[in-house]
Parts: sequence; structure tokens; C-alpha cells
Amino acid sequence: MRLNLRRLTTLVGEQDLQETLNLILEGMCTSVRATYGQIILFEEYRLSQVATCQWRKSPLPLSRAELIADDVVHLEPGSFPSPLEEAALIIPLYANNEQFGALLFGRPVNGVHYSQADVDLLLDPSDQVADAIQNAQRERVYLSQLSQLAEAQKPRTKVRIEAISVKVVDNALRNLYDYAFLGDSPLAGLKLVQERLPEGAVTHIEEGKAVHTILVEAVEKLCPDGQDPGEPPPREWYPYIILYDAYLEDKLNRDIMARLYISEGTFNRTRRAAIRSVARALEEMEAALN
Repeated sequence: MRLNLRRLTTLVGEQDLQETLNLILEGMCTSVRATYGQIILFEEYRLSQVATCQWRKSPLPLSRAELIADDVVHLEPGSFPSPLEEAALIIPLYANNEQFGALLFGRPVNGVHYSQADVDLLLDPSDQVADAIQNAQRERVYLSQLSQLAEAQKPRTKVRIEAISVKVVDNALRNLYDYAFLGDSPLAGLKLVQERLPEGAVTHIEEGKAVHTILVEAVEKLCPDGQDPGEPPPREWYPYIILYDAYLEDKLNRDIMARLYISEGTFNRTRRAAIRSVARALEEMEAALN
């Protein structure tokens, strides 16, 4: 499963993506002994199964509203109609704070509910699956736009950034104090960065410093209003504290988890969601200049 998760970052074909998602889902189901599993995406008028494991029935007797969730949902037997009466777990798939699908698991073998340890095993792979699907969708949109431009034989113009890659933001945060690295980051091409540079000749180091500044500003936008939350901080502070402590203060992950009293799975899931929020904040900051 780890090998297949690594493949997600390099896939270019839609067929390869679907095959790899099926293999990853199979690995996830095996790790928690799930009777079946499904990766379901929300489309405009229906639900779409993009991967399944130990599932031979269709169509889905569900609506989008029944899969909407802010966090992991444990289901009681019979919560869904047949043939999903033994569905036991929903893990939502999010991108830019918007749910676009869900992982649905049947009950565990010889059990009714999943333990917290089982859920923790599924959280990190589910986040990686969400990122891969979202990146693939963005790539399809981008390639479609390029095709339309070629057909219309329009002159090439500077393309406005529609979406800022979560992976790019993650790499930039991990190298927040390496100005040379940040200067070579795709974020240096943002109008948001270019407008903060001095006139005349500019080095990539100066561009890196400007990228550093806008990243810190974007992280600060996650800080809840109000005074210091105290110890232990409430849940709404988790995304900001995790990014601030991990990247601005360079604290160890285990120390941050100990401060928040959270598991590694919750830490990784919250960090990924927070990084998506930073990417969205940068998009909005960039759009405000256009």
C-alpha cells in the first residue's frame, strides 16, 4: 500500500490512477479487515464509484447529503438501505475545505465498529488519496484549457494561476527559512510576490524572502480571533498551532502532538487540512490583486 501511495504522486494517466486507487483501497481494507470498501466522488447529479474492494453490487442507493461529514463518522448497522446496511465507517474527502467525495467501509470482519487504532491507520492514506484525486482533476482541467487554446490558435499569454498546488505549499513550508529554495518555488511567480519586490534587478534570494513573507501571512490567517487559548488549546486552534509550531518554530511533531493531546493520525490529517487552507488563502490573496 505504501508503494502504491508513492505512485500517486507520479501518475499521469487516468487509467493508471484508477488502477492504483483500487490497489490502495484493497490495502486499506486489508489493514483493518473491512468487509468491503468504496471510494465515492460527488458529481453534479450523481455519485460516482472510482474504486471498490469486495463490492459487486450497484447502483448506490445513496444521495450526496448522506455522505456529507465534517469528520470521520461511525455508522450503526442499518443506517443505510440495502445493500449498504452493513456500512460502518465514512471518511470524507476534502479539498480546499470543500468535500468532494468519501471513503465508505463495510463493517470489520467479526465486528460491528472500527476501533480508533483502525481509524488512525486509514486517515493518512485517505488524505493522500484525496490529494491525488484533486491533483488529477486539476490536471484534466488544465489540459482541457490548453487544448481549447490550441484549437482556437490564440497567442500564448501569461496564464493566471487558478489553483495553487497543496504539494507546492507543503514543500515551501518545509523549507520556510531556505530563501534560495523559496526563490525557485512556483510560488515566486505569483503576482502577490512580484508586487512586493523592489524595482530593478532582483535576485532569487529576494524572491525567496518575499515568498517567506506571504506564506507567514497566509498561516496567520488561520489564527482564530481572540487572546491566547491557554493549555490545552481548544480544537479550533489545532490547524494554526500545528503549522506555526511545526514550520515557524521548527518544533518536533511529537512535541506538538503531546501539547494538543492528539494521535499521530489526527495530527497528520489536521496538518494536511491546514496546508490546504493555506493554499486556498494564497489563491484568494492572489485573486484580490487581479
